[in-house]
Amino acid sequence: MKVILFGQRRNGTTMAFNMFRKIQELRCYYEPFHPKLIKHAFWNGRTEIERDEKQVYHEYKLLEKELNKYFYPIGAPVLPVKQEIDEKYWTQGHSQYLSYLFNTSKNVLIQPVRVNYHLQSMHANFPRAKFIWILRSPEGVVSSLMQKTSNLFQIRDTPFLFSNILNNALKIYKFIGKSIFKNRYLHLQQKSGFWSHDLIANYIINHNPKYRKFKNYPIWFKLMISYYDSVEAVEKARQIIPSENFALIRYEDICHDPNYIMAEICKWIKLDCSKYNFREDAFLKPSSVVRPDDKRWIWANNELNDLIRQNNPLWEFPSETRIG
Repeated sequence: MKVILFGQRRNGTTMAFNMFRKIQELRCYYEPFHPKLIKHAFWNGRTEIERDEKQVYHEYKLLEKELNKYFYPIGAPVLPVKQEIDEKYWTQGHSQYLSYLFNTSKNVLIQPVRVNYHLQSMHANFPRAKFIWILRSPEGVVSSLMQKTSNLFQIRDTPFLFSNILNNALKIYKFIGKSIFKNRYLHLQQKSGFWSHDLIANYIINHNPKYRKFKNYPIWFKLMISYYDSVEAVEKARQIIPSENFALIRYEDICHDPNYIMAEICKWIKLDCSKYNFREDAFLKPSSVVRPDDKRWIWANNELNDLIRQNNPLWEFPSETRIG
């Protein structure tokens, strides 16, 4: 069985990956296109870790002895592969490399990054692969990023208060929320009241003229655009991949009942995981940057939940919704 796990930044894919790693019958590869892995030892078949690589792997909480098992086995084809490429630049090297990884075991899961750029090529090369998309509530994504990178919320020595970040994020959702969460077809057109990436960027620029270069935009803005892209890509993926090979999973539902969710996923990919306890691997930050009963975020979260219920072919989700 070939399984491709993916999602946007701070959506819980690493948490889900660590759950899958516990299944002995499933061999897992974390971010196989990571530039650090491609640039350094593994393309040459070496297993030692260079000094400047240690910090990178430490970030992913993988022990050195696990690298050869969960990343690149000795003998992987030596082909150059770039990470964040456009769909049209998918190369034979990408296909051959993923084919090698998928052939290392009967059941293999990979977690690539920015996979929305490669969905068509991946499905074309691996038509029977199962695709699992992880999505998280917008409030949870913002909260997670701010807790992880709070020291980065300063641009040119100007502090951004958390309240200001959230208020501006809510302004964006005020305009694009209904289009993202309610419309089944996310082809954005201004005449229909939808907001494209350029219109969102112009909205921010008009309110903060000093942020005219994207590299200087505050991180919450980049995150909102990234999150928007992930929801838009869900519709793209659903149109490309047959429903029986595509699952859309909420991060909050994994945290709510990880054993049940993982049992259903394993049943779907024809693996038995009944002997594993995944609860210790699930986490939902108890602290929040907004009140958990804030109706604005509850609305956005519930709309996302409705979208997933409409498109998910596997099961019904728990009735309770926990805000991240």
